[in-house]
Parts: sequence; structure tokens; C-alpha cells
Amino acid sequence: MERVYLKKIINKKVMGNDGSEIGTLKNVVAELETGDLAEMVVHLNEGAPNQRRYRAEGGYIYIPFSSLRSIKDYIVVDVRSV
Repeated sequence: MERVYLKKIINKKVMGNDGSEIGTLKNVVAELETGDLAEMVVHLNEGAPNQRRYRAEGGYIYIPFSSLRSIKDYIVVDVRSV
């Protein structure tokens, strides 16, 4: 798997694989015991669809890393896997 540095993806736009714009990546959550990346912390775009399917807290939504599909110009997540 290709390595991607957090510094390069912070503030990247997050989109659903259905073309919906979800928000902007602000941080990530890691499991301390395993080192696994657990969730992406995303500042939600106003009026973004499907926002209820994600855990929300303090103006941010938490998208599981398991739904990540690609990181290129945008971070693409599978909205059906949440």
C-alpha cells in the first residue's frame, strides 16, 4: 500500500463515491494499542447529504477509515459502507 503523509491530506476535500461533497478532512483518529487508523475527522459542508449516517460531535463528523476508497485530488469514501 502506498504511504500518504497526514500533512499532505489535511484540509483536502472529502467526497462520497456517489459524487456528493461531504466536507474537509481536519484530523484522523488512531487506535493507540494497535496503531491502526480508525476514523477521519471531517468538517461537514453545510447541507451535505447523508450526514446522519456518520457519528457527529462538536461540528465534525467521524468517517471510518474502512470506508476510504482513494486519495488523489479528493479523498473519496464509500458512502454505502457506513
